[in-house]
Amino acid sequence: ATVRFGLISSNGGPATWIDWDYKKFPYVAQVRWDEGAPLTMYVLDRVQKNGELLAVDEKTGKTHALLTEHDDAWLNVDSSVPRWMPDGKSFVWSTERNGSWELEMRELEGGVTRAHTVLAPGQGYRRVVDLDPDQKRVVVEESAEPSQSGIWSVPLAGGAPQHLNVHLDGMADAHGSPHEHAL
Repeated sequence: ATVRFGLISSNGGPATWIDWDYKKFPYVAQVRWDEGAPLTMYVLDRVQKNGELLAVDEKTGKTHALLTEHDDAWLNVDSSVPRWMPDGKSFVWSTERNGSWELEMRELEGGVTRAHTVLAPGQGYRRVVDLDPDQKRVVVEESAEPSQSGIWSVPLAGGAPQHLNVHLDGMADAHGSPHEHAL
């Protein structure tokens, strides 16, 4: 099946169709449009070894790659990212590029993104729970022990994560408040 995405004004009118290389990247793993940030799509090739995070120009439907991912075996998809800062100029992204999950802060510079590591590989990152731009922190679920789960606050500028005294055995779930950035 062929899937198309289009944008229509809330006032009506014709659709602006989103244009990406759907023959090379037929799978759309995620679409996200955070307030103040560009519309983004994470697309994968058929064998799920290559992916691109695309920014969409809402006026023309044209896309450009913010980043690319590759894995010789298989790309896992973290549906908790990207998480955009309110200014739409930087976002949190996770990757397994270096062998295990790590968390990056990506900053847009023209058409290129520059990354710095927020949470290094090997620390058991699982997902972003909340992004708190006011406190300049990201709250994540992580544990190096697969049967356990912990919630940590990590400074966006890097530095030591702070355990939030939530430590759960087995499966757990936590959500951040979009208004107060509290757990």
